[in-house]
Amino acid sequence: MVEAFQGYRLHVVMEDDEELDLDLTPLITARESFWLLKNFTYFRKVTLDPLGGLCWPRRLDCPVKNQRKMIHSVYSVVSFGLPT
Repeated sequence: MVEAFQGYRLHVVMEDDEELDLDLTPLITARESFWLLKNFTYFRKVTLDPLGGLCWPRRLDCPVKNQRKMIHSVYSVVSFGLPT
């Protein structure tokens, strides 16, 4: 399950019931390829694909094989203030 909130934040419940509250600001602002996500109307259309990856319409997504790495990377930056 994934739920979007203002400020590029997501609440994600993984298959193993691990819950993460993520701020995707570092990812969205650092990569020009994610410009569509800067619009909250579009950002809140986030879903989980059948394999568990975050995805948005128009094929903007994060490959499943990188999903947990990306989530934990963003989580580390948000939680511990690590450099991006």
